[in-house]
Order: sequence, then structure tokens, then C-alpha cells
Amino acid sequence: MKIKNLKNKDFILLASLLQLKNNFLIIPHKNIDGDVLGCMLALYLGLKKINKEIYLFTNEKIPDIYNFLPAKEKVEQELSLKSFEVAVLLECSSLERIPEKLNLRKIAPCIINIDHHPDNKYYGDYNWIDSSSAALGEMIYQLLIYLKIELDLAIATCLYISILTDCGAFQYSNTTMRTHQIASELLKFPIPINEVSRKIYKEKEFKVLKLLGKCLANLETNLGGKIVWGVITKEMFRETQTSEADTQHFIEEINQIKDAEIVILFKETKNSEIKLSLRSLIFPVNRIAANFGGGGHPQAAGCAIAGNLKEVIPLAINRIIEEFYY
Repeated sequence: MKIKNLKNKDFILLASLLQLKNNFLIIPHKNIDGDVLGCMLALYLGLKKINKEIYLFTNEKIPDIYNFLPAKEKVEQELSLKSFEVAVLLECSSLERIPEKLNLRKIAPCIINIDHHPDNKYYGDYNWIDSSSAALGEMIYQLLIYLKIELDLAIATCLYISILTDCGAFQYSNTTMRTHQIASELLKFPIPINEVSRKIYKEKEFKVLKLLGKCLANLETNLGGKIVWGVITKEMFRETQTSEADTQHFIEEINQIKDAEIVILFKETKNSEIKLSLRSLIFPVNRIAANFGGGGHPQAAGCAIAGNLKEVIPLAINRIIEEFYY
């Protein structure tokens, strides 16, 4: 398959840097998901093949649904090294999207910024931003091929999960012919697609379904059902003995409601802020997320707002109405 970024100066420069340097820290965005996790692990496995020293870091719990991914245990939650030649940031549209309490410029003099979100701030020393890619996995696939790194079952599995999850199992409108072409290349390896799809989309612990039930039982609406939202409180997490990592695909459950134009999931966190996931097939909800320091795609975005639910819910709903309905 042809690599579409061969004329992209930034792509060539950062690929050369990956070949030149030896010590790398790879960092995902906050609220780690299947797309960015799969790419972290694929990069780790690939760059190790060309004898690079790779460290993976997030200070968040990785959702249990991804426990089957190869090399997941290599992700550190406390850095074992204090300085790196290069930091590679994946899907971090701004430096505010990196894990908290990480003084990036202090520990890495050079930053590579790789993203497929259109609202990226181009803050890196090297920026490769391709908003035409449906998933970050498409970009990392091209990068590994360009570096002449031989793929294997483990790398292919990680990249396949990246693409699968960010395209909503190939149901989202961002899915392209190229998405399917890359997926078909990955499926030349014996990826157990039925098994991995079930683990991600179909298998839930009893306590997680209890949490989902509590959320769905109390959905609210505005504008005659055009806006629909659900809420997960700290008390609900305590009652079901679950965590935020267990809510990975809850927003998609709400997004099934007929005639809903915008759906939102509000999650209460331990840090005196409310996390929002937003979905819409009609409106560019990344504009709402950007208003509150977040980001994402036009049809799928997220952010965090300081405050409590009584303050944040009307604030967000009113902002949506002002933006799209007045």
C-alpha cells in the first residue's frame, strides 16, 4: 500500500528523528482509549525491533477491556526514568491534554506531536497532524511501514484495535476506503476479530452493567428530546464498586436514542471537576468541547469542567443551545 504522507515534510522529519535518537517517552492523552492505547503499544513493539529504548506512561488506570492487548504491562504509572531524548505525544491536541503533573519540557528537550484531530495546537518541535485519518492507528501503521519495521501479530492486533475503536467498529462517518484497506492489511495476520470485538463491545462485568443501568434509568432531555444526557455520580461509582475506566463505551449506549441530535455523558470525578463526552451526527460538538479546554472530532469530543454537577450541567446545556439552536 502506498504511504500517503511521503510528501509531508513533518512526517519525513519526525520519521528521521525516530531513526536517529535512541531514548523515547510515549505519552497518550488524558482519558486513555483504545485508539491511543493501541498506538502506544504498536509503537513500543515496533521501535523495540530497531533497538530503541521505549518508555510508556500514563497516570490513569487502563480500562480492563484492553487487558488482552500485547505489552499492556509495559505502560508505567510512575516513571522509572527521569529524562528522555524525545517525548512522543499521541492524540494530545494541546499540552493541557497530557497526564497531569508531568513537566514535559523538563524531562524531554524534544517533543514529537502526532495527532489526527483538527483542533491540534501544533505545540511540538515536530508536528505530524493528519485530520484526514479516521484513527491514529492509520498514521502509526504508515509510520512503521515507512521505517521498514516488519509487522507481526502483536503489532497488527494493537493497530487493528486502534482503528476498530476509533471508527466505532467501522460504523462512524470518519471510516474511509483507506481505513478498510489498512484493516485488510492488518488482517493478513490471524487476529481473532470475533474474540477481540466481543471483549471490547460485548463483555461487561455485572457491576459495570449495574452502573450503566443506573445511568440509563435517569436520562434527561431538553428541546423535546433533541438534547439527551446521562449522569454518573461518585456515589454511583461507590455503590457499584466501579471506576471511570469502566465507562469507556457508555456514551455510545446513549447515542442510540432515536431523534436525539446531541448526546452527553456527565461523569463526576474525584478532582472536583465533571468530565463530558459529547456525540452528534449533526453538529460539530468539538466546538463545545473547545470552549471548555477540551477537543476531539466534530461528531465526537470531550472536555472537563471544574465544578459540581448542579453547576456544570446547566452551563454545558445552555452553551449547546446558544451555539446550535439560537
